[in-house]
Amino acid sequence: MAEPIGAEEIAPSRASFGVIPDAYFQGRRIAAFRLARRSRCLDLRSVETHAVLRTLLAADLTAAGYRGAFNFGEVIGSDYAVTQHIAQWAYDAGYGGI
Repeated sequence: MAEPIGAEEIAPSRASFGVIPDAYFQGRRIAAFRLARRSRCLDLRSVETHAVLRTLLAADLTAAGYRGAFNFGEVIGSDYAVTQHIAQWAYDAGYGGI
């Protein structure tokens, strides 16, 4: 029987279903990101952010064919038309991250 990737690194007595131990990620890092000290991050969890983005992006999203409700689930969801518009706006507005 095949073992899951990284199973050899988990002590059987410490293994917990649904928990990936830190040791699994050691040596598997693909990239690391650091923001500049004064870099701003756009908080998509904020109600105020949603209100501002809804107003600022309405025309662009409508022109791109978006017909959704622009609610929290859609803002952080898998509709790439929405997420890419938000990301481009954030980048253009000088945000260092989302």
